[in-house]
Amino acid sequence: PLIFGMDAGLGGAAAVEAALTAQNLDLIDFIAQVGSRAALIHAAIGTFIPLVLVVMLNRIFGRSQARAEGQGVWTFALAAGLAFTVPYSLTAAFLGPEFPSMIGGLVGLTVVVTLIRQGWLQPEQPWDFPPAETWPETWSGGVTPALPSPPAGMTVVKAWLPYVLLGGLLVLSRLSQLPLKGWLQGARAAWTGIFGTTITVTSTPLYLPGTMFLLVVAVTYGLHQMKPSDLGQAVGRSLPVLQKTALALGSAVLMARVFINSDVNSSGLPSMPLALAEGMSALAGGSWPLFAAGVGTIGAFVAGSVTVSNMMFSLFQFGVAENIGTPPPLILALQTVGASAGNVICVSNVVAAAATVGLLGREGLLMRQLLPVVVYYLGLAGVIGMVWATAGG
Repeated sequence: PLIFGMDAGLGGAAAVEAALTAQNLDLIDFIAQVGSRAALIHAAIGTFIPLVLVVMLNRIFGRSQARAEGQGVWTFALAAGLAFTVPYSLTAAFLGPEFPSMIGGLVGLTVVVTLIRQGWLQPEQPWDFPPAETWPETWSGGVTPALPSPPAGMTVVKAWLPYVLLGGLLVLSRLSQLPLKGWLQGARAAWTGIFGTTITVTSTPLYLPGTMFLLVVAVTYGLHQMKPSDLGQAVGRSLPVLQKTALALGSAVLMARVFINSDVNSSGLPSMPLALAEGMSALAGGSWPLFAAGVGTIGAFVAGSVTVSNMMFSLFQFGVAENIGTPPPLILALQTVGASAGNVICVSNVVAAAATVGLLGREGLLMRQLLPVVVYYLGLAGVIGMVWATAGG
């Protein structure tokens, strides 16, 4: 989301190209700077997210006479947070902004499963929900999810192998030290002079992550010895979800592209992001780092995507940073951190999660219960951003 969104949002903008040329940077190196700063902010905030969720879970679902019984897991919660954020930050620093979530998630999952199996950092008194017969109506939905049974012969290794293959392909295709990246980027499709304008769109279809997904699907079909009917059933279950997502994201991307390319006009006016940046710079001034993450959250909430949020507001955030004299990588890092926070309460994610666990019809309640997490994320991101900007970015 960071790479594609900001590349699409900043690429080709004259103001961005001029600023990067003055610093002898290309866009990819600039986005790597943004990614490393975003990773540090995420790590500082995200380390405590498991603990925040434990407190919320216990407060909402704990028995009133034993609200403190779940707090004994605080050491495990902090360890779980660090298990993700430490490899996440190191990956952003040494491998770039494309891999932190993937590697951080895999390493974190391995560490947490090991802690649970060994019984380390576990509370003496395990926490559990009250008896189901005492649950209020709002704790349940109208649909009980059915978990499919695994097919015969499916092992843990076979089940995880597609994810390992996908991660390996993504890493190998993104390393500049290997020739594979250049080969994949060599196949380009371009549309120049769109509708008689100066706008040009270029795509590298073989380099897209979706291409890697399709390749892994083909490999998994053979590895799992699937039947054509099995693959057809999987595709049939996926298409309705993809159709809804494609409709939402497709319309949001079109809106973002119009927003970004609005400088192509007969009046010589600046693009909407830069015009908004001028007004916001005059209004907020040096205090903008306190609020920058909130813009990303609004974009992700409306569009349902970190990528689209970054596409829409990267140029705006860049313009504000230039106008107030704050390093643009820091402000753009706050943008993507805020967009990630917005994913917590965006409608498409909440609906998908509610459908998965059988809580359809409770989406509004879930969003209200998740608001404290978003407020915590945005508040701490704003404070970190302000301190960092004051210290020189």
